[in-house]
Amino acid sequence: MNEPYYSIICNLIRLSPVVFMGITWLIGYYLFTNHNKFRFFLTLAVRYIIGLFSVWGDWDFAAQFSPTEKIAAEIVTKDGAPMVAAPFIMPIYVGIYFLIMSPVTWVVIKVCPRNNVR
Repeated sequence: MNEPYYSIICNLIRLSPVVFMGITWLIGYYLFTNHNKFRFFLTLAVRYIIGLFSVWGDWDFAAQFSPTEKIAAEIVTKDGAPMVAAPFIMPIYVGIYFLIMSPVTWVVIKVCPRNNVR
């Protein structure tokens, strides 16, 4: 795989939880109008699961499809601590990403209110 495509795909895998968190929040907002707690916990659960899979998927993709053998060897020789620590550290990232996505989803909610959506 070429280096630019490899880097782009790795970055997309890393940023996918942020995008999916916003999408989940907006889907919950428009579909579950009277269930704020459900929407909140659904968003956090989806973010946690997608966050774990993005960490694991990034390591797997980076090792399997690296553009050179040198990069692949460097990735494989690392200890893999992020893969093991991801389930325990991910709640911190969930909170940080939630704070990042809150202004974005708030703007979308104000621009396109719920009563105009069918």
